[in-house]
Amino acid sequence: MHLENIMVLSIIASTGCFLLYIQYSPTMGNIWLRDGHFTPRGAINVMIYPFKEWRMWKPEMWAINYPLWIACVLTVVGVISSTFYDADDLNIG
Repeated sequence: MHLENIMVLSIIASTGCFLLYIQYSPTMGNIWLRDGHFTPRGAINVMIYPFKEWRMWKPEMWAINYPLWIACVLTVVGVISSTFYDADDLNIG
């Protein structure tokens, strides 16, 4: 499997996990399901909010900082792939 495919799948999986986390988190909750209605704009707003508000980059806000989730996932995937797989196995390049 190509490293790019692994990273795309990791982003998709982490996005799903993030959306579930913000929806069912006891401190946030009801972000994309409100009063029985699906409101995807709420989830999108939470995902892009760190680009508008610098306080989202403080450590106490990292749990709901989507860009940070993606950066961490891609870092972990990169470290694991470079540690456990040969470049030829990943079809890099």
